[in-house]
Amino acid sequence: MAGTWNGAQTDKYYWTQTLNDLTVEVPLRPRTKGKDLCVSIKPSTVDIKYERDESAVLAGELDMSIVPSESSWLIEDGDKLILSLDKAVHTWWKCVLRGDDQIDTSKVESTKALSQLDDSSQGAVRKILFDQNQKAQGKPTSDQIRMQEVMKDAWNAENSPFKGQPFDPNLIPAPTNATE
Repeated sequence: MAGTWNGAQTDKYYWTQTLNDLTVEVPLRPRTKGKDLCVSIKPSTVDIKYERDESAVLAGELDMSIVPSESSWLIEDGDKLILSLDKAVHTWWKCVLRGDDQIDTSKVESTKALSQLDDSSQGAVRKILFDQNQKAQGKPTSDQIRMQEVMKDAWNAENSPFKGQPFDPNLIPAPTNATE
């Protein structure tokens, strides 16, 4: 059986989760094939049973809503059902099915890999890391570098009192910034 990272083990299944999805692993009878199951995945319920005798594999009301069109299932090694459920709202679930034991969501590992972030967020994180590294080395941050480039452009601009002189940022008083 799988681990229970940010999830739990119940008497019926194991489950793990990220902010975006849930993975549920349910033991099956040996040599089960896809055609042996009747699977219904809806926004607020799952109903999975054996086709032959209609005994439940996993059935109930989900803790929160999912996106059925983005969810899937497969049988692994003939004896495990793997459900991949896409969360409608990206948040931590306390349980998979209502009525099952709940986890303490304040204790889940809520880190996210940089590659899982959108491009804008990745850029913001990279900028923060770059700036922290620059400060630790006593070098200018990205904002300070950008300000110096603007000052260089203005240095030789038309009507600048510094036009034609070698660039020297020490001749320009630095703006005060309450956040630094």
